[in-house]
Amino acid sequence: MRLVQGRAYNAQRMLPAFSKIYENEGSRAFFRGLLPSVLGASIFYGVTFMSYDILERLWDKSNSLVVHSVNGCIAASLAQTFSYPLYSLTKEIQSNGSLTSWGVCKSIIKQHGITGLWRGTTTNLIKVIPFAGTLFATYEGIKDLF
Repeated sequence: MRLVQGRAYNAQRMLPAFSKIYENEGSRAFFRGLLPSVLGASIFYGVTFMSYDILERLWDKSNSLVVHSVNGCIAASLAQTFSYPLYSLTKEIQSNGSLTSWGVCKSIIKQHGITGLWRGTTTNLIKVIPFAGTLFATYEGIKDLF
């Protein structure tokens, strides 16, 4: 649900929308794109924490919050690059409900080439990098307090 003609949605509009989706597409429509979404999140967080740990071992001698933040930014960048194709599949499956994950993947590659799976990565990196830097710097700073 998004803003429609400048008006925000509310519960009175959401319930009929859920009913209409259920009537037209069935209960499976609410779970469309779940598998690539869960896989993508698992890969993202796994690679993020693994990369962060490796980076911390490589060059964190100063225990500086800036170093922790930079390590978090680099780790999230790597993780986002690896997991973004699954995010692309999830978005396409949810918007074009008739295709399977494999069908959507083939369709994207046919239309845009293999790099089409990473379309939008830069925009997403702009969102993810500051978050990860702040997350890891805050974590390390609070961990040192206790």
